[in-house]
Amino acid sequence: MKGVNDISVSRNQTQKKVKTLMESQEYFMNEINYHLKLKELRESINLKDYEDEILDAIKEVLPESKANVYKDHFSIEYTSPKLSHGLASKLGSEICKAGNSLNKYVTKYIYKNNTMVSRQLFVCMDK
Repeated sequence: MKGVNDISVSRNQTQKKVKTLMESQEYFMNEINYHLKLKELRESINLKDYEDEILDAIKEVLPESKANVYKDHFSIEYTSPKLSHGLASKLGSEICKAGNSLNKYVTKYIYKNNTMVSRQLFVCMDK
């Protein structure tokens, strides 16, 4: 018959196993690249001019990531599974929030019988 101390030892052993399993999981570095959606904007805008705004937004949404901004695109390196649609949308919103100078380039798309509005500036290059 197990005593109270036997149960707590068993729980501690389980917690150790879970912690060891988590520590042994391999994390892969993922990279995703974004460029301006509209070709005219890609040809006329140098994203290096907006580097601080882009990097600040990335750090706000993905604080553990590493990012680089180039003339025609930006890249994000992160250690997690696939970047979710929700996080990608939040990142776009953060980059284009009111007050940021990139906000003036956002394209508004209206669809589904004029009931849905989507705002977009960047698109993933890796798809």
